[in-house]
Amino acid sequence: MNYLLWGIFGPAGWPVWCFMAGTYALFTWRERLAKFLTGLGTLLAIGLLFLPTGPYLVLSLEEQFAWELPEQAPDNILMLTGGEHIRASARTGRVETGFHGDRLSATLELAKMYPGAKIWVAGFGEDGVHPASDTDITSRYWQIGGVPADRITEVEGTGDTCQNLTGYSAQEPTGSTLLVTSGFHMPRSMACAAAAGMDVIPYPVDAQTGLPIRWAPNIANNAYQLSIGVHEYVGLLWYRLRGRL
Repeated sequence: MNYLLWGIFGPAGWPVWCFMAGTYALFTWRERLAKFLTGLGTLLAIGLLFLPTGPYLVLSLEEQFAWELPEQAPDNILMLTGGEHIRASARTGRVETGFHGDRLSATLELAKMYPGAKIWVAGFGEDGVHPASDTDITSRYWQIGGVPADRITEVEGTGDTCQNLTGYSAQEPTGSTLLVTSGFHMPRSMACAAAAGMDVIPYPVDAQTGLPIRWAPNIANNAYQLSIGVHEYVGLLWYRLRGRL
């Protein structure tokens, strides 16, 4: 439900809501309010959708952790779900990846690079709500790529980032852990790991931004990156307000 509400009321939709409210005010003979809302919507559209506000916001998250391999081989590699296309996988019966499928492919690469590491995936699993299990889709992807099933452990019943890390911690893994998730998602993931008492090594993947960031009238991309950037900062704030961090 929270993702549905975010999709409707998230920052990418603010200009649209202003224009809609302005249209309603115009048809109800509130001319001054209509002008104000239309003007506000125009400013938001320029500032949030035409300018690269979203890419800069995502970049500020992605640059917080180094994009490099650890000096020593990890004992465990933990990937947080989010790169699977759940509904498409349920429809086709195949492993389908989504916007952040780099998480799966990068972890597969790491599994082959470190053959002695145990591979973990944390997500909601079979919860009776989603049409397919995110952890099962990921496990199948890795097995198709040549990772033996006995190297893979699914941490199910963890519906958000902090639950992912507390669920993994409850498994009492031994040795070092390499944490794999999208770069923009890593700050929140590391904060949740610390709250769960886990000392993990960050390995961000799935870069969304390149340098230098230039202005480009790519409204769809700017809106998407704005949404994920604001979502991460709001998530961090929400976790702290609830005392989870």
